[in-house]
This record gives sequence, C-alpha cells and structure tokens, in this order.
Amino acid sequence: IEIRMLISAALLGAYGLYKGDKLRDPAVIRSGMLLGLLNNAIYLGCMFSAMRYISPGWAAVMAACAPFVTTAMSRLFGLETLDLRKLLGIAVGFSGVIIITGVSSLGADAVLGLFFAGVAVMAFSMGPPLFRGNTVGMGLVPLTFWSSISGGLFTFTFTLLSGHSPPHIPLPGAFAVGWLGAVPHL
Repeated sequence: IEIRMLISAALLGAYGLYKGDKLRDPAVIRSGMLLGLLNNAIYLGCMFSAMRYISPGWAAVMAACAPFVTTAMSRLFGLETLDLRKLLGIAVGFSGVIIITGVSSLGADAVLGLFFAGVAVMAFSMGPPLFRGNTVGMGLVPLTFWSSISGGLFTFTFTLLSGHSPPHIPLPGAFAVGWLGAVPHL
C-alpha cells in the first residue's frame, strides 16, 4: 500500500508541477494530509488489520456500513437530511452486500476484527462531513497528491510500529504495484 501511494504521489506531484497547481498552499497541504490519514492510512490499515481476525466477507459487510455512517455523521454535523428514501437505499445496499458475500459465523477473535473494521469505517466516514465545502477550489490533483503522501507515510509508519517489516515484493508483484500506483491517476 505504501509503495503504491508514494508512486501515486510522485506522478501526481510531477503532473501538478507541470500544470502549475497549488501544491504548496498550506490549506491544501493540511486538508490533503488529514484526508490521507483518515481515508488511506487509518481506513486501509485498520481494515487490513481487521482481516487478520474476521473473514473478508465480514470486512466487506463492515465497509458496506460506510454510507450509513457517513450519512449519520453528516446529519450530526447538520449537513444532510435523513428521510425514509435514504434509509431504504442504505438498507437495500447493505442487505445486498450481506447476500453477495454470504458471510459466515464469527470466530473467537472476531471482536478485535470488528473493532478494527469499525474504526476503519468511522475514519473513512469522517472525510465527507469534515471537508464538505472546505476543499472547494483546492483542486483534485493537489489534494490527492498530499493525501497520497500522508497515506503512504502514515501507513509505512504504522507498519514499522506494529513490528511488521515491509514485505519483499517479487518482480511481478512490483510491476502490479507500479501499475496500481500509476494507472488510476492517469
């Protein structure tokens, strides 16, 4: 993850400099770094940690809670209304994920996995209410550049602090990581 994010940051930074984007604007740096921490480092780090204790199906079910949590947080911030139509849409989407994933029973370590997945969903869901309207005019490239920088650096730091060493990536895997780092941002 860290390598992919840093490849993305390098490409976005080069493109942003070429276009003359405001990469050094303090408001853009602050917003992009916080978005990267919430939506990249905490979300992905906690969700991958959760999958050590729960199945990917249960992780998908927890991730499917993000629209509901985002809507609820937006409602708490006074940014969104919650009506029957939205509640039904969330319920139908959530039910579909449960049916498609065919979740199984939870094991003994599930509480820790559900906790990690819950933290991931909360971090991911904080972005829209916190930044709605605050990032208008900042530009997608500069925000994504700083989000990728912070996501890569924070995730790398969390990996080292957790006692895990960065994985050895064989050549085909390195090409895949490079591809995933470059292609979505072209």
